[in-house]
Amino acid sequence: MKYNQASKKKDFRPRRPGKKPASRPDFQKDIIRVLERAGSRGASAKYLQEQAGVRRHQTEAFLLVLAGMVKNGTVQQKRDRYYQSDQGQTAEAVVIKVTEGFGFVRPDEAEEDIFIPGRYFMGALPGDRVKITVRQGRGNLKEGEVLRILEEADYHFTGTFRMENGLPVVYPDTQMKGPVPVDRNETGGAKEGDKVSARIVKRGRRHFDHRAAVMAVFGSSQLASVCCEAILAENGIEKQFPPQVLEEARRIQEKGISQREIDGRLDLRGEIIFTIDGADTKDIDDAVSLTRLEDGWELGVHIADVSHYVRSRSELDAEAFGRGTSVYYANAVIPMLPKELSN
Repeated sequence: MKYNQASKKKDFRPRRPGKKPASRPDFQKDIIRVLERAGSRGASAKYLQEQAGVRRHQTEAFLLVLAGMVKNGTVQQKRDRYYQSDQGQTAEAVVIKVTEGFGFVRPDEAEEDIFIPGRYFMGALPGDRVKITVRQGRGNLKEGEVLRILEEADYHFTGTFRMENGLPVVYPDTQMKGPVPVDRNETGGAKEGDKVSARIVKRGRRHFDHRAAVMAVFGSSQLASVCCEAILAENGIEKQFPPQVLEEARRIQEKGISQREIDGRLDLRGEIIFTIDGADTKDIDDAVSLTRLEDGWELGVHIADVSHYVRSRSELDAEAFGRGTSVYYANAVIPMLPKELSN
């Protein structure tokens, strides 16, 4: 039988292990990175392929992606060169929300948040600073793609601890949706349904590749008081004051009001002055008085001037500035100043 020179024998020799073919999203990132560096000089298709590390068997797929980017306006083509489009400009932004399928970032110099499809998020977390490319999406909506993570946030969050298929996870309360896996030896003794505080300790390229460690266990998520504790922790509100602040407040309380201060003020201690707050008030810091006059009544309104005791640049001043306000929640309050002054 004659051998047909036109036919080809199948090559059964083992191939050398190599990289998996890049996916289209990876091609898009590579093209944008190369064009971003090239600037106004642009780049040829051959140069783009070389810089993106495209292998010979990937050429057709790569050129299809490039053509698609030209068609949707992400890349501009002028003769045989390609340029970064005005519709595909890059920007720096901060991640503000992540769900299982998408997320949003807030650019430094833009009035609106940018929608990012989940497959283009690169595993970025809330608080991360990222480099993105922005293009026109459907309708008036702009959408983007994360090119790289510039700064990783030390991401802490609160959530509900669960066991799913024998694996520990935490469902975050805010900013992020979807379960975050927890290392088995980092559960902190949490039980099913507990409210916990957790921290990302290992990052991956995708959100379900991240790993968290439980830092604190508040208790059952079925209890309102426990949920309150978790909300406080999520917002960084400290219930306890630093020792140096408590010591300063104690000294002021023990010192009391000097005779010199009394002499320089209107002394109303002989008047009947009473609070207008209810029995369950959290702060006793205002009151009224009522005095009969010859031609009517005099209503006195008395407000505690706690700031009088807070000296500029003192420990109390710094702590009050950091807290900003007292926090009222459920049936409790976390005061801006220690109770020695606030009550």
